Amino acid sequence: MSMDDLAHHKQQDMKEIMSYDYKNLHFVNNFSFDVPEEIGKYQIVCMDNFQDKWDVLSSRYIPEEIYDENKVTIDERYLPVGPDFYDEKSGAELGTGNIGFFRYVQKKSEMIDSIIFNEESFHFRDIKSYLLSSDYSDDVYKLKGENVLISEAAETAFEFASEFTKVSEYPQKLMPSVATVYQDESENTVMEVRFSSSYMGLPICATPSRLKDTGFDMYSFSSAVSYLEEKGKINSFTVQYAFEDHETVETYDGIVTPKCAVRLLDNMLSEYAEYDVLGMELVYCPVMMGKDDLNANQAEDALLEAENAMYAGRILELTPYWAIYIDVTWGKEIYGLVDCVTGELEFVNNQR
Repeated sequence: MSMDDLAHHKQQDMKEIMSYDYKNLHFVNNFSFDVPEEIGKYQIVCMDNFQDKWDVLSSRYIPEEIYDENKVTIDERYLPVGPDFYDEKSGAELGTGNIGFFRYVQKKSEMIDSIIFNEESFHFRDIKSYLLSSDYSDDVYKLKGENVLISEAAETAFEFASEFTKVSEYPQKLMPSVATVYQDESENTVMEVRFSSSYMGLPICATPSRLKDTGFDMYSFSSAVSYLEEKGKINSFTVQYAFEDHETVETYDGIVTPKCAVRLLDNMLSEYAEYDVLGMELVYCPVMMGKDDLNANQAEDALLEAENAMYAGRILELTPYWAIYIDVTWGKEIYGLVDCVTGELEFVNNQR
């Protein structure tokens, strides 16, 4: 199906997918997906010199009353290279890196540290995730005593990300993709909103198989993530990288239809359990190309880390897939991938 035909038949295709009686897949939510004007296989290259945005970003995100040049450091031994600011009293942080890296922390949060980042984080009573491109249940949670809807948390995160991309002239669009709620046994709550960046009109999927049992090694970092512990406020926001055009490998006149993609995955799962499906999207899956030469003056630990890390000049190749989502909980994802050109299948189940 061509992109023009896909756009024209999109609504009808989604209705038929929702109503079709599949053997192993059951669509439980209305959903949508983007249709680009052009689709193909592309190579992108990780940008350099994003640390040059330090002055404009530090003036916007570091309060004047705590800013001190003596608190700004640059450690050339570690990637990504760029200035870092840390205020010990408040716990406020700001950092940039040459690859498009950006790290913002408004203030130290013992709640976020204890719920999200300690080794017991996956043993908390309530961890629930929402796919934001489908008709999710707009549940309400309390953040420090105030009611907050999932949609409100997503909007707060989107507004923060949109301002960042404008201030920094960040080259990609960042869109909220998954919201996750974490609660401890005392019902202290933190909301996490993860983002997808887009290329040629489609989101970039970056959720690999933890068991490394897919036919390709997908790059594993989501574009950005934010955390909220109070209503209407972002406590921390981290962007992993940014990229620029490198090469168009090939473009396609047509792709596998969404109905065909679902049927292919459904047939593949005939020997497995049945699944409820949250939604599906057209995405680009990124794979790292061969590593480039690094600066000989870089520290040995940085060289070792760079084997599987993003750095300036690193090339990613993007291939289009239909992604069919069953569970989007971080570290526990279940979803199918159907190559948009070949129809080849991948099934990621990080709960096995």
